[in-house]
Amino acid sequence: MQYLRHPDEFSAMVRVYLAKKNPQSTSLSDDWKYCYDMLGKVSRSFAAVIQNLGDELRDSICVFYLVLRALDTIEDDTTLDMAIKIPWMENFGTAVMCPEEFTFDCGFGDERLLLQNFRRVLVCFHSLKKEYQEIILDITERMSSGMREFFGKRITTMDDYNLYCHYVAGLVGVGLSKMFATSRLEDASYANMDSIANSMGLFLQKVNIIRDYLEDYNDKRYFWPDEIWKQYATDFGDFTDVKNSQQVCRRFFCAHRGFCFVPRFFVFGLIFAFNLHDRGHDPHVSPADRDPLRAGHCRRSRRPRKTR
Repeated sequence: MQYLRHPDEFSAMVRVYLAKKNPQSTSLSDDWKYCYDMLGKVSRSFAAVIQNLGDELRDSICVFYLVLRALDTIEDDTTLDMAIKIPWMENFGTAVMCPEEFTFDCGFGDERLLLQNFRRVLVCFHSLKKEYQEIILDITERMSSGMREFFGKRITTMDDYNLYCHYVAGLVGVGLSKMFATSRLEDASYANMDSIANSMGLFLQKVNIIRDYLEDYNDKRYFWPDEIWKQYATDFGDFTDVKNSQQVCRRFFCAHRGFCFVPRFFVFGLIFAFNLHDRGHDPHVSPADRDPLRAGHCRRSRRPRKTR
């Protein structure tokens, strides 16, 4: 019944579903087909969102996602010796610019396959416009540096926590914002929306950290700041006792205290989304109306796109 009251949302859902089922065109090269195939395997709903973008922006963000996923796979592999991991991450940006030097092999499942065949992604990277290549490389190197800064470092304060989230997610928002401006489908001001774009990334990352508490704890990865959770427990694993109602309540209040800035980040995310003009592959929008340069940057009133 809810879709009968909001038919625009139903049509949008169908378009996203079809885009996810039919992500490729017969005109794509084998390397681009590989990229979109891997995108669907290593991402969640984000892949479907990318499919709805225009060709130029879709290709650039697809490669952007895969490059950062490859970097994250190296950082996330707890079985990889630090003597190997750190040099790999230090040289990751250089390897992106020199595909013949990319010989990294780690991770598990589809992420491992992505790294093993990553030269195919880099072929597509080097086919992008120079402006997109520079954005991807800049964000990748900054993220790599930030990840390495937190190797062996415990997140003890809220400042530590926000900085870590900036490195692993806020920078993604910054990169996307600059890509939107570069595409000229959005206002040039998006190139300077670093603060709002960063807040959007922090919001998504903090929601994921709340959701993945148990999985991260089992992997001995602790992202909740000590100064918050230690007010509610003596051991970080105390919150795993779901049969203990007192511990469940403490976990809730701990999450609330530790993520009290989430509503503010959510508002910034809405501001970011409401200012978007382009509707991607919307058959009900004419090319002239889709292009803000031709439409005089006339903002249309509608619901913002939903993120993950």
